[in-house]
Amino acid sequence: MAVKITQPARNLREELNELRTPTGIAGEAMMRADTPQEQFNLIGAGRKNLIINGDFQVWQRGTSFVNQGNQAYNADRFLNGSSTPVYTTTKGTATVDGKSVNTHRTDVTSSATVWLDSCYQVIEDYKLLDGQYVTMSAWVRTDIPNINFRQWSTANHSDVFPADGQWHYVTTTFKANCSAGAVKNLNGSTFGIVMSGSSALSSGQFLEVAMFQLELGKVATPFEHRSYGEELALCQRYYLITQTYRSGYIVQATGGVESTPFPVNMRTAPTLNIITNDAFINCTGVAVFDDDNQGFRHHPSGGTSNIATRYRVRISADAEL
Repeated sequence: MAVKITQPARNLREELNELRTPTGIAGEAMMRADTPQEQFNLIGAGRKNLIINGDFQVWQRGTSFVNQGNQAYNADRFLNGSSTPVYTTTKGTATVDGKSVNTHRTDVTSSATVWLDSCYQVIEDYKLLDGQYVTMSAWVRTDIPNINFRQWSTANHSDVFPADGQWHYVTTTFKANCSAGAVKNLNGSTFGIVMSGSSALSSGQFLEVAMFQLELGKVATPFEHRSYGEELALCQRYYLITQTYRSGYIVQATGGVESTPFPVNMRTAPTLNIITNDAFINCTGVAVFDDDNQGFRHHPSGGTSNIATRYRVRISADAEL
């Protein structure tokens, strides 16, 4: 006995058109991702910006620097460099992409033919990037020609940025080569913005950077904003300024030993330096706790025994790479 089976009519043309429906920029980026990790990064799961202080919130060393030497820190975790220091570096503010943001600004103060390494950072966990595709992105405005992204000891990794003095969103993607190791002398662990080679700079030219990001993957995603408190704690692992106040009764002229913990556990035992010692008595013998990097001790001295007294000591602790 023959059985006849029928199905509802289907409009194949409409179904094909549905397959061509645009997925949007985000959907296309997800479809182009090569690995689940890259898709994970795209949806913003977990921390993605490998640059610390990429929105230039934290400036513990100050907010204005004149003619710094080569490889000198300014904004926390960021260095500048030049064959001849002919610029100032300052914390700025600007409206970028409709948002009020902090900026890292370099202003040329004297005309000279120099190379200029501006706004770069040494990455501690550089080995995680070796052989991986990474993407750098930032908002940049400059009137200096030949400014681009770079991974040091390898190559420049983008076309030069527009030098029209207007804000531009710039990105580049490349496979990182971090085999050179992580020390401060500009190698495979260092990422930033640079002027290609030596060029003639004129007094009054500038370079300004905002929302600087380095992330795994082949797609530049929106900038990852972190709170000031979180960003400060990340910076303080490498450098911090802290102070201690004491008031009470000193029972010896030497004052004994006082101990103060750091606000965070630093990367390694830091180098300490007394910034201010504006006390009724002096503080000497500043050193980290024995065999660790969690705080410092110091000796109040120079006072008179068996008197009530007070003092303040302010120190810097440097554990940069």
